[in-house]
Amino acid sequence: MSKSTNVSVSMSPSCARAWRRLEKSFAGDEAMLPVMVRGLADAWDDSATAIGEASDALDLESRSVAPFTRLSLAALGARLTARDDEIFRSRDRTLKTTGRGPKRLLTIAGTVEFRVRRYRDADGAPRYPLFEDTGICMPREKASRGLKAFVASMACEQAYRPAAAHVAVFSGEPVSPAAVKDAIESCAAPLAALAEDASLRRLNGEIVGTERTPTLFMEADGVYCHLQRTKAMKRANAPKWAQVRDAKAYEGKDPDNANRCRNPLVYAAVEDGVTFADRLAGLVNMKWDLSDVKQSYWGCDGEKAYRDIGELVKADATGVMDRWHLNDKTRKLAPRPLVAPILTAIDAIRPDLALKAISDWMSMAAHECAGRESGRFGKAMEQLTELYKYIASNRMRIVDASLGTMEATNAHVVCARTKHTGLAWSVAGLDSMVRCRAALATDGGLTLRPAPCTPGGGRPSGHVTLEQTDDYKRKPPLSAARANRMTDGKGHAAKQARIATAGNRKRSARRSAR
Repeated sequence: MSKSTNVSVSMSPSCARAWRRLEKSFAGDEAMLPVMVRGLADAWDDSATAIGEASDALDLESRSVAPFTRLSLAALGARLTARDDEIFRSRDRTLKTTGRGPKRLLTIAGTVEFRVRRYRDADGAPRYPLFEDTGICMPREKASRGLKAFVASMACEQAYRPAAAHVAVFSGEPVSPAAVKDAIESCAAPLAALAEDASLRRLNGEIVGTERTPTLFMEADGVYCHLQRTKAMKRANAPKWAQVRDAKAYEGKDPDNANRCRNPLVYAAVEDGVTFADRLAGLVNMKWDLSDVKQSYWGCDGEKAYRDIGELVKADATGVMDRWHLNDKTRKLAPRPLVAPILTAIDAIRPDLALKAISDWMSMAAHECAGRESGRFGKAMEQLTELYKYIASNRMRIVDASLGTMEATNAHVVCARTKHTGLAWSVAGLDSMVRCRAALATDGGLTLRPAPCTPGGGRPSGHVTLEQTDDYKRKPPLSAARANRMTDGKGHAAKQARIATAGNRKRSARRSAR
């Protein structure tokens, strides 16, 4: 291929269409097109040279792609610079230019370099119209919103440190685990704001969903996760656990795959019951037009808090008791032959027979143990009484319409990332993580929409940016020998040492058992 601007090569129809799209993208900017054509020709030649110099298959692929990646980054930087020039020419004249400087932005493809102008408005506040217009990042941030969404998607599936290491490999820039945590929080913040806005708009009667369905299924449950506690928090008797409330709404089972739900909406958060119910109801009203829903079902484990949520989301929803909880509570009472009549009545959707079987069992136990009651007898009677009250308070909800998807949602959305050996969370970190995982379960991807930054480029306190300095060094996994030598300055082994040593012992035990 020639390096001149008049490239004359044989092209396929699809390749020719791609070139025409490239030409249209630079319409009105004739000076940029020759530069891009020359850059593409140079990248083609560099790729051909790299193929002959490659030492192995991996090196061959990386050398072949690298020239075009550099060209893409140069094109993005040139486009942002050109957009800044357009804003400068059409700006409001009350904005005064205070300077123009280089900007290095870490993106999914690598580091982009471009030039951006700084302004001051009539009140003297700093302004960055390029970032306000494109929303690619905040003025002082070093990572694009697209990269943050990508990093958050990775962190939803693995720990922060491995996610940071993977991002550092393909981006070529060091990234800290704190920056990965910041990406998770950045993606969770608009999700929380959307839920709050939906709740307020529902209360004001301003929103009606656009999707229509004759039948709507809704379920809710809760999961307890372990919280981080410092010594001061322990002395203050801070809680050890936080409840993650999660709910799922869907239109039924997918006809192509009976193991999947059709058009699901998953919402999870660390909130009190009233706030969770308000926001869930707002999101459901935002997605579906409930006036078209002829039949709706609300399923839960029978606890009063979740029954109240169902009534708030849709007042006429038919309550459905998850029979898995009934069977589980019944099997814990005694061996299966003794509880078989109760299980049979539950499977036959006959709560009256189940209550009669429990009542007969209690009467028989009281008659046989009359005069020789013991602690074991009292405990058994207490369990039977609790089960009797549980079934009696939910007898109208034991119907022939088992939903049965909430336990799997708990396992795949919440527990798969938040409940592992040694994991402990802050309340804010746990809330951000489950919100992001719920968004992944709903939309299949995690995105940060281009959002205009605030005038003046203000950032929230405690904000952490992706580090692009050499101060942060990625560390290899801590060995047991090195962990044992770690101390907390008082002659005692540090907490990180104990955790690392215990983790190495468990891993070695698992390897030996294979």
